[in-house]
Amino acid sequence: MKNHIGITLLVLSTMVGPAWATNRYVEAGAPSPAHSWSSHDYERFAEMLSAADAPLPCFDSSDGEVILRRLLDTENFNRVLAVDQPLTERLQESLALLQGANKVLQLYGRNTPQRPELHREIANQLAFTLRACSVAVHLLNQFAGEIPRDENYDGRMAEVHRMLKGLEEAYAGAEQSLSERDFFKHQDRSLILAAMAEAYPTLQMGFTEEFKISLREKLERRKRHLRDPKDIEAVDRICDFEAHQRAEASYRRPNRYVELGAPSPSAPWTHRDYRRFVRALSAGEAPLPTFADADGEAILERLLDAENFAPVISSDTPLTDQLGEVAGVLKSTNELIQLYSQDTPQRADYHREVASQLAFTLKTSAVLLYIVDKILPSLPEDSSVRHDLRSLTRSLEEAYSAVEGALDLRDYFNKQDRALLLTTMAEVYPNLQSGFSERYKEELRSRLLQRQERIHDPVAKEAIDRICDFQASEE
Repeated sequence: MKNHIGITLLVLSTMVGPAWATNRYVEAGAPSPAHSWSSHDYERFAEMLSAADAPLPCFDSSDGEVILRRLLDTENFNRVLAVDQPLTERLQESLALLQGANKVLQLYGRNTPQRPELHREIANQLAFTLRACSVAVHLLNQFAGEIPRDENYDGRMAEVHRMLKGLEEAYAGAEQSLSERDFFKHQDRSLILAAMAEAYPTLQMGFTEEFKISLREKLERRKRHLRDPKDIEAVDRICDFEAHQRAEASYRRPNRYVELGAPSPSAPWTHRDYRRFVRALSAGEAPLPTFADADGEAILERLLDAENFAPVISSDTPLTDQLGEVAGVLKSTNELIQLYSQDTPQRADYHREVASQLAFTLKTSAVLLYIVDKILPSLPEDSSVRHDLRSLTRSLEEAYSAVEGALDLRDYFNKQDRALLLTTMAEVYPNLQSGFSERYKEELRSRLLQRQERIHDPVAKEAIDRICDFQASEE
């Protein structure tokens, strides 16, 4: 067959520096498929395949299928997407993983003259390579946004562009492989096309305009010969330039807060990002972000996004580190609310921003208590740490009470703000109430029922009912 696959292999190689014990490949030195693989595991697997007498793994073999499923599992990307690790380390790991996967693909490419039946395995690896390239571009874009504008800026950006160019050529190689009709079956080509469509929204941000135009022309020509509706849909998704350009404009549009030192809103924030954002605002070089401003809205939506907790809570990070991460976010959010409060006499129109941040502190408090409840059973009753955590739990009661008190600021918060606060109180109450004293819960119920008599908004009334009904069901 034509050596279009080799183009992808060459580009990637120059771009970046159950009963598992009975598996023949594990016995020959392959990493265990029982856990996700790191870049070192990919390298180790490639070395094993190069040295072993065993044939290349294929889906028709039970041992081979188990290994291939692990090789192609996107779960292997989890560690490079975990935002609790430094960005530079995650980027290096991503590129190294891509290089290791490419070495394995090279071994299959060399064997195609003797083993044309490997078409399915190669197609799946090409699809996985596109997904790995997409992860790399995601991290490269973050890295480029954080490069300091010092004397090394131009050199570092040139290196970023060199890597992006390599990913562009890898995508071109995948597109050219669609022409290998004598090697790839219809299902293989459909798989590659689907992966191209899946990865394109991210990868195209690093593509030149010339390449995008050329790619669209090639795919439009291919589309005339396609019969499978799924293949046609995949081509249409790639060729929808207008939608992709809008996404790119939103992704790349300079944000004045980022230019002043705030973290990029394009990825989840850690507690360090929150602290960095508060420092940038404290410098006073820009007005506090508002929802009425496009730059401010992008920053605030990231600030208030519960997705920021997902990589921490779902990772293997020790519980104490998870607690420190979420507590750090809560501390910075409270400092941010203070900045807005100091400016309130001059800017009464901050009511929506402050209400949204108060609601976010409640959600953060619920996550914090969730972690505390997981830590407490492992601590001795007389432990000082247990005492400190109990004190922390009591402080969450005070935070909940403070948000309830904000409902009385009718001259500041409008109806929508108060409804947001009440609905968030109702949302987090089942989680937070376990740390509340019985006396506080009784007093809260009494106050809310009195408040409900003065409320006409059905959304707010329903939120109070949810809190009080939960209390009644507990009793």
